[in-house]
Amino acid sequence: MQSQTPGVMSLLLVLQLLALPFLCFSQDAVLRKDTPARRHLLEDLNLKSLKDNPPKLFGYTVKDTIAHNAADFTEGLAFRLGDSHLYESVGLFKRSHISIYNVNKGKNASGSDIEKVSSHDNDEKVFAEGLTFFQDKDSGEEMLIQLTYKAHKAYVYKVHQNSLDLKYTLGFPPGVREGWGITTSANRKVLVMSDGSPVLHFMQINKETKMLEVVKHITVHDCFNRMPRIHGLNELEIIPAYVSHQRLRQHSAEASPWYEKSLLQKKDNIGSLEFIWANVIGTWCTAVIDPESGQVLAWVDTKNIDSHFDRFNKVQNGIAYRTSDDTLWMTGKKWPKTYRVELTEIHGFSADSNNFNVKSSCTSLWRPTVTVGAKPHC
Repeated sequence: MQSQTPGVMSLLLVLQLLALPFLCFSQDAVLRKDTPARRHLLEDLNLKSLKDNPPKLFGYTVKDTIAHNAADFTEGLAFRLGDSHLYESVGLFKRSHISIYNVNKGKNASGSDIEKVSSHDNDEKVFAEGLTFFQDKDSGEEMLIQLTYKAHKAYVYKVHQNSLDLKYTLGFPPGVREGWGITTSANRKVLVMSDGSPVLHFMQINKETKMLEVVKHITVHDCFNRMPRIHGLNELEIIPAYVSHQRLRQHSAEASPWYEKSLLQKKDNIGSLEFIWANVIGTWCTAVIDPESGQVLAWVDTKNIDSHFDRFNKVQNGIAYRTSDDTLWMTGKKWPKTYRVELTEIHGFSADSNNFNVKSSCTSLWRPTVTVGAKPHC
């Protein structure tokens, strides 16, 4: 690259400074989008000022377990919408693949409650990452997308009963250097991707250019616990708000009949009815995130759920919500089990509630070299 003269460099700097307020205003306007559903939600959760309200704090109760391959380096976990088929993206070079399991409530012929029905291998040069189901905006078909770690591409599959058919490959948008976790927005049409940084990237598919295109970024933060940027966001899952904020189920129809109806029907209001859950790499913490602001609304502490955990390789990394029976499942890399859990609320919201210090417990050691779109919010 040719060097610039001092005069040209000064001019470029001035132009950048002049443009900065407009860029910030544009992004803030998107992140602070206001809708009737969102206002009702915040009022019901008593979160009129996200910055000043403490996140909820949850523990867990294990309700059931199923077998998990202890050799699998889990990078993504997702149930197909409306049924019992569990899809798992497994990483590492020369070992990456997607496994499809049938998770039954009762025992199958082999005496197990989980049965592997098929597997789809990735190229040996690829390190596979997160996966999620989404709705194709043109055909309305249910599709599956799988990320790669450093190959800067994602695979899109057509989903059959027990198999996958690769339809096309997408490139990553500029500035997004790695693929980690992926989920969707509440309407299942916008993809939400993590890259290990504090930023979640909201993206849409451009079939003409075969690229993922960024719609917006949010920086995930918890101002109450003095965490302006939460690094190490890994596996993601979109989950209805009532799973973590049970008050929504008892919401008074007299107070807001429109919202009660929209909750039951799960209308397509991004960020209104569903939250993004994210494993924080190297910790026992899962952040429950408002998709509009990036504010952490709750923390889930799953400490000691599996004895094989370590902070580097055998990390907690798998969240799957099954819509058919409203159940929540968690696993990790090379763990021997997958756990069905229910949340138990820990009362009190101080930074040291029940000897659990949120900042020290939920801060990841991971620091990305580049953070696109990140800015502190506290």
